[in-house]
Amino acid sequence: ITVATADGALRLTEVQPEGRGRMPAEDFVRGYGIVPGIRLGGDDSA
Repeated sequence: ITVATADGALRLTEVQPEGRGRMPAEDFVRGYGIVPGIRLGGDDSA
């Protein structure tokens, strides 16, 4: 997973969803329906 940030981008190889164990990023993408352009976590009021 490549995540855009204000200063560039981060390449994630592992993720840890809240309340779950670490997993490979590719498994997260398959299991959680991640698509290009989605906002991950946080507060949408910004």
